[in-house]
Amino acid sequence: MRANREPTLAAGLAGDARPAAALILASGRGNYEYLFAGKAAAGHRLARYWRARQGWFSHRYALTLRWRGRLLALALGYAEADGAAIDAGMLRCLAREPAALRRHLDAALPLLLSLVPRLPQDAYYLQNLVVVAGSRGQGLGTRLLRQVETGARQAGCRELHLDVAADSRALAFYRRHGYAVRAEIRVPELAAGHAIGPHCRMQKPLV
Repeated sequence: MRANREPTLAAGLAGDARPAAALILASGRGNYEYLFAGKAAAGHRLARYWRARQGWFSHRYALTLRWRGRLLALALGYAEADGAAIDAGMLRCLAREPAALRRHLDAALPLLLSLVPRLPQDAYYLQNLVVVAGSRGQGLGTRLLRQVETGARQAGCRELHLDVAADSRALAFYRRHGYAVRAEIRVPELAAGHAIGPHCRMQKPLV
């Protein structure tokens, strides 16, 4: 990357499904592998959900940084006011899955959602923020986070919430940017059976 050029900030594109799915999968620390019953299956489904018009992983709720057409970083998030429509879209996607996966989801999804506290009104939820491994340490995560915060303020949100694994290095990143831990949640069944440890809900006032 030349010193006099910066990656371009852009909305998510449906055509980025495969690299976006890989980034989302990498950010999940095993959560998505458990949710979709395996790494390969998770990657395939995340790519499909990225192309959808509604749902938790839809490109319509993404901001990206690109360099010469290559996806370097992405952020997925939404305002609480949009949450009901996004949840409904995701449920429609999941309802089209094979019966065996739906049975697995019936057990796995409530457990994973137990790690995610309810979002207050007038809040924005940052679900994923991830930078490709070879481009970390260049300020891309900070740039994307600041853009997310700006967009959340413009949407009328008063605070930003996110969840991160309690042992993740991302915890220190968010603290440096003014986020504080408001709760730490552990689901014993996830920890014992699937090596999914406690998660922290972090929050930052935007006004």
